[in-house]
Amino acid sequence: NVGGVTTNGVDGAVSIRLGDQVTLYNGATWNNSTFDNNVVKADGSCLYTDALGNCLSIKGKTMVDTPKALYKTSLDWHKSGAFANLSADYLSTRYFTYTNDGSVEGRFLTNIGIGYKREELGAFKELKAQVNAYNLMNSQYWASIGTNGFTGSDPLSVNNNTLQVGSPRTIVGSVSVRF
Repeated sequence: NVGGVTTNGVDGAVSIRLGDQVTLYNGATWNNSTFDNNVVKADGSCLYTDALGNCLSIKGKTMVDTPKALYKTSLDWHKSGAFANLSADYLSTRYFTYTNDGSVEGRFLTNIGIGYKREELGAFKELKAQVNAYNLMNSQYWASIGTNGFTGSDPLSVNNNTLQVGSPRTIVGSVSVRF
């Protein structure tokens, strides 16, 4: 427990139909979550100290693993069983230390998918085939952080921080049936 946190933000989304076959979606979030207090042990001593034993302040710092900005956009098309999708999303900087001296950069990912779905085909209630490509630009990014916990301070990024590498460009095809 790191004490109180104050969160302020705004979230909005718009979905627009562009004719009978195309939908455009955009969603954005701004978030500001900060620690209200410095964290101390039950005896009143500092929980987080630097190498010299000085107390580290986290009051007013951005919460760990909490991006300030998120954005998602998607363009979807469908006609007579055929469908396609082009999407992108952005996630801003995330901190993996309570003092905000260790962070991972924001990331921007794009994806595309195409497919065909047919209902009532012989013995099948539905037959669907599709191909999706994720991370089209083959971006290098950190997918998850802090799965092993977070540290007070780590300006050189050498402590036991858990940073999981994001997936490279991935192409997946699938065929599914419903009986």
